[in-house]
Amino acid sequence: MISKVGERGVSLSGGQRARRGLARAVYAQADLYLLDDPLAAVDAHVGAHIFEKVMGPGGILKDKARLLVTHSVAFLPQCDHIVVMEEGTMKEQGTYDELLNKEDGQLARLVEEHTLEEDQNHEKKTKTECAKQETKMSEKGSSKVSDGQDKDGGVTEPLLGIDNDNEEGVQTGRVGLG
Repeated sequence: MISKVGERGVSLSGGQRARRGLARAVYAQADLYLLDDPLAAVDAHVGAHIFEKVMGPGGILKDKARLLVTHSVAFLPQCDHIVVMEEGTMKEQGTYDELLNKEDGQLARLVEEHTLEEDQNHEKKTKTECAKQETKMSEKGSSKVSDGQDKDGGVTEPLLGIDNDNEEGVQTGRVGLG
């Protein structure tokens, strides 16, 4: 795919510029790569893909020296050595496991905050999805068959668990009770 790029990349989004810059760096085939938060401008799933295929332990640059500066804790478990900085000062360094198990460690606190934030986002997303499902169910319930009985008082298929939707997505029909 060829994209027309204006002067200084003005027609590219931040994520596109980040991917272009990383591609140029990889193409240069250097021995050392200084990567200043290259995944900050891309979506989480795109960032995970780029990390896996390019910068991570199994990526294109696996045999090269890579110094990754990032604000994301998601990729840290795959890093060989981590240096935690705060206001220009090194606070701690070590492997992911060493730093995570360190009592009152900066990295442990950051990971805990990140995990809590992810849990809250997941809970919010789940509640939103449930609300959407409830809305759909109430819309279905306002149709002619909602409580297991049709307009003549007969038992209908929803009450019996028979899945036979019509074109409106509403289960209909009558079951004789003999």
